[in-house]
Amino acid sequence: MRLVWAAARRERTTFACGEVLDAERFLGEELGPDEYRAQQSIRTFFNTSAPERHYVKTALSVLNMGFLRERAAVGYRATHYARASPKGSPYRKMLAALWRESPVPRLGPGERLATMASLLHTDARGRSRAGELIRESGLEPAVWPRRYLVPLLHAFHAHDLVFMPTGRTSSSCCATECPSGSS
Repeated sequence: MRLVWAAARRERTTFACGEVLDAERFLGEELGPDEYRAQQSIRTFFNTSAPERHYVKTALSVLNMGFLRERAAVGYRATHYARASPKGSPYRKMLAALWRESPVPRLGPGERLATMASLLHTDARGRSRAGELIRESGLEPAVWPRRYLVPLLHAFHAHDLVFMPTGRTSSSCCATECPSGSS
């Protein structure tokens, strides 16, 4: 699918980023007629035309997404809703999009991306994604889950990182996109 980008008045929008970025340059590099594929998180899109570009996360409804610690985000302030709604109302939130770093440039030879949620997938013939990965690995079925889970548990216990089924990680200090799955 293609994402439709709408123009908005600068005085009603906010651009935020986790590191020093030039907003004009960033948006110029990311916005365009590219094709995207929805991921398990239905409002997160992978750029299939230019996989090295960032993922794009959009609002599920018009006014439900605030700013997280991502690569960059842009939002529109709906001041007419804010003026008419009580403090804390979901109508005070913005129409927004944010960009998450693509893990594609970090892939090594023979590696591919998969989300944890994809391990639950079963195809039309009843074959599970996890079973296919286990067969491809050549490992014993009892060994593969340990090889997969031990690094995740280490990341949690040693670094306070937790992994989400959609491929995100989060901790008490930051949230970054990390590839998860098997190579």
